[in-house]
Amino acid sequence: MKKLVTGLDKTLTDMQKNKPITKSVRLAIKPIDAATARFYGLPKVHKAGIPLRPIVSLRGAPTFHLAKWLLRNLRSLTSDATTTVCSAYQFLEQLQGVQITSDELMVSFDVTSLFNSIPAQVLILDDDDDDDDDDDDDDDDDDDDDDDDDVDDDDDDDDDDDDDDDDDDDDDHMMMMMMMMMMMMMMMMMMMIRMMMMMMMMMMMMMMMMMMMMMI
Repeated sequence: MKKLVTGLDKTLTDMQKNKPITKSVRLAIKPIDAATARFYGLPKVHKAGIPLRPIVSLRGAPTFHLAKWLLRNLRSLTSDATTTVCSAYQFLEQLQGVQITSDELMVSFDVTSLFNSIPAQVLILDDDDDDDDDDDDDDDDDDDDDDDDDVDDDDDDDDDDDDDDDDDDDDDHMMMMMMMMMMMMMMMMMMMIRMMMMMMMMMMMMMMMMMMMMMI
């Protein structure tokens, strides 16, 4: 965290010296009392298994004010875009009056895992790795068949890994739900204890009043 804040301060200072930004802008977007980004999830109660919608809150993070400043300055570049919408309401407005012919289809996709940045080494297979994989195949097959088998095996392994990840995610979701239920039960118990204490106080007050009346 300290290294990130120091590097960002240095970059902003260099930008001010080279005149891309002014001093007031640098002071407005520099990190002050920066904190680590927070990760939490919201339960999707309308779906089976009640999965969590992961959310990363960057408020207070070192780049929070910088991101807001960039958004204000870059928003004008996409304000006239016709291929994107910023809300469901805007999408419904654009659909009004649209007529779909018999040879057209309107589809929607539910993205479950969106990766904004994928490392190149994840997508590109190295030649050395391919050669190592070829050695594991049958000796009777030719090199082309070996490559195809390796790709199929890798795909199967990836599918198995994805299934394991899904199972782990389901376990995490269930654990989160159990923790939330336990917290709710504890809160209800605390409320019940408070109500019982209030009832006991009322009973004591009534007894005191009765004793006073008897004394009179």
